[in-house]
Amino acid sequence: MIAITNIGLIGNMLNKHYWQTHLINFPEQFLPHIYVFHDAEFIENAKINDDSVVLKKTLDMALNGKYFYGIISGITENYVKLAERIAKEGKEVKIIASNTVKKIIAEDKFLYDKVSELKKYKNAELVFSDKLDKFTLLFTDKEVMLFLFKKDGKIEWNECLYSKNIQTLNFSKEIFEFYEGKAIEI
Repeated sequence: MIAITNIGLIGNMLNKHYWQTHLINFPEQFLPHIYVFHDAEFIENAKINDDSVVLKKTLDMALNGKYFYGIISGITENYVKLAERIAKEGKEVKIIASNTVKKIIAEDKFLYDKVSELKKYKNAELVFSDKLDKFTLLFTDKEVMLFLFKKDGKIEWNECLYSKNIQTLNFSKEIFEFYEGKAIEI
C-alpha cells in the first residue's frame, strides 16, 4: 500500500481541494482506478463537530440500500449505532475494520458493548484486516461514501465524497472483496 499526496492522477476530477488535502491510501493495484470518483459530490457538515449533514446522508444511503458494506479505518459511536439500526431492519451489514479500529473497540466500553450487540445479528458481520489503514469506504447497492484521512493522519468525518456512479460502485465492490479475502473474523 502506498499513500499519494501528489494529485497528478486526478487532475481532471471535481473536488480537487479534497484530494489535495487528504491522503490517498489504497492498495497500489487500485490507484489507477480512483478516477471513478471523478464526478463524486463533496459533502461536508456546516460546522466542525456537527456531524448532522454527513451522518444524515450516510443514514439515508444505508436505509435506501439493499445492504450496507464498509471498509473502515476509524469508528464513532454514531456509525456503530447506524450499523446496528440497519442490521435490526434485516439488511445485510458487512464491515471490514482495521486493527486500529479493533484496538479502539477494545479500549472503549461503549463501543465494545455496541459491537458485541451488533454481532448477535445473523445478518451482521465484522472482520478485521491488518492490511487496512487510512480510508473509510461505505457503500450499498446504489451509493458510495469515501472518507479520507487528512495529511496529518487523522480521519476526516466532517467531509466526504459521495457517488451513485456505477463505476464507483463496482470499484467499491472490488476493493471490498480484496480486503475481505485478507480479513479474519473475531
